[in-house]
Amino acid sequence: MRNAVQILIGEKNMLFDDMFKNLGNNKELSDFIYELLMLGELKPFDLYDSVVFIGIQYGFFKRAEGNDKVLVSNRIFESWMLDYFVSKDMARPRFYVCK
Repeated sequence: MRNAVQILIGEKNMLFDDMFKNLGNNKELSDFIYELLMLGELKPFDLYDSVVFIGIQYGFFKRAEGNDKVLVSNRIFESWMLDYFVSKDMARPRFYVCK
């Protein structure tokens, strides 16, 4: 199953192209998902929060069972988003302080 997911998220397709475009065009959504996945922050599931609402419209989010927290809607999206943010972090220039 893991191999199938890795093959799927490693291929270029319209779904992931749209996800890439949507994250690139909406900094608030991108930051929200970064904080959720990369920083491990718990986010409340609030339909009146514009970022949560947009994430639901795109199919990115769902409500966690048993509480009102945001989860990524499925493991394939979660894996793709993690890869997306890791690659963005690796491409970001790093500045070092020399002593």
